[in-house]
Amino acid sequence: MKGILSLDCLPCGRVARVLDVDANHAAGERFLALGLLPGGEVTVDRVAPLGDPIAIRVGSLRLAIRRRDAACIRLTFEKRDEP
Repeated sequence: MKGILSLDCLPCGRVARVLDVDANHAAGERFLALGLLPGGEVTVDRVAPLGDPIAIRVGSLRLAIRRRDAACIRLTFEKRDEP
C-alpha cells in the first residue's frame, strides 16, 4: 500500500520517491534544478537538534534544507505493515 506525505514529515532514515515539487514555491525551482525530480529517491539523513534544518540525500547529493521549504516536496512511499 502506498502513502503520500511531504518531505518535512518523512521520518529520519526512511526512503521515499519524489511525487512532485511545487514549482510555485520560492525554493521549488531550485530543488528541481538540484535534482529533486519526480520519481527520484530521497532520504532524510539527519535532523538538527531543534528540528530545523533537515539533511537529505538525493542520489549522491546531500542537502540541508529548511522544513518550511521541504513542505513543497510531496513524496510517495510504501507503507510498512505494523505488528
